[in-house]
Amino acid sequence: QEAFVRLHPVKRVIITLAGPTANLAAAVLCVSILRGEDMGYWSAALHAVSVTGQVIEQTWRAMALLDIQRFHGPVDIAVQAQEAFMGGWRDVLIFSAVGHYGIFALNMLPLPVLDGGRAIMIAYEIITGRLLPEQVRKTALIASAMFLFLLLVAVTFKDLGQIMTK
Repeated sequence: QEAFVRLHPVKRVIITLAGPTANLAAAVLCVSILRGEDMGYWSAALHAVSVTGQVIEQTWRAMALLDIQRFHGPVDIAVQAQEAFMGGWRDVLIFSAVGHYGIFALNMLPLPVLDGGRAIMIAYEIITGRLLPEQVRKTALIASAMFLFLLLVAVTFKDLGQIMTK
């Protein structure tokens, strides 16, 4: 952690956004492969980029509304993965693309425990020339981690309830 903080802030932003960028690139690649035979791979890649904005907007809108019914937790993701693998390679690519988009959108939320929040804290440092006070950082990290944990628990119970009622 100390070595990371000693890096130039721009380098820290690049490192912080590398993971989400890789998820986004993987999603675009999956969609490009799926649609490439139909529309040509270059057109498919452009289509994938346009779909990206829609998927991210829908995910963030669901997060902003805390619409638990639109979230998929580990239980539902495991069920969907099993269905995708039973459906063939196209279904696996669709599942993979949706998963990568979802991870990207979640990771870019402005919560300090996630990459989006970390990037905002680094941007604050770039703008003001100083780090956020340590107590503020710790409190924000703990609060955002607790929020994500509670969200995970709620979504898992929702998923289990749906399985039990089938």
